Amino acid sequence: MRKSSNKTNYKYRIRNYKCPSGKILKIQGYENKTLDLLFKLGIKENDIVVGMDKVPKITYKYKRKSYTYIPDCYIKSLNLLIETKSIYTLRHGLYRNLAKMEACIKRGYKFQFHIW
Repeated sequence: MRKSSNKTNYKYRIRNYKCPSGKILKIQGYENKTLDLLFKLGIKENDIVVGMDKVPKITYKYKRKSYTYIPDCYIKSLNLLIETKSIYTLRHGLYRNLAKMEACIKRGYKFQFHIW
């Protein structure tokens, strides 16, 4: 049996992220880098939505099956969904990730991948 690497475990581990206000968010993987960038770009904390129960959920089709996509981040004022990925996970599931992006755009959202 092959052990998973620390890098693999990192993407699934839930961690705390401290916002500029001191508010704590639960994040995974490289989402901290995306949040750091958004704050650096001047996006206001109350405009950023994270959390499975708070972001829009998008139904998409992949290989003739329907799935529900839950984005990592939603910027309310920009109507923008953000998916944070490592280059490995983006490439590994490229066509599935593109199906998610297409479904978001078809529903009227702007969409970005943040690759770290």
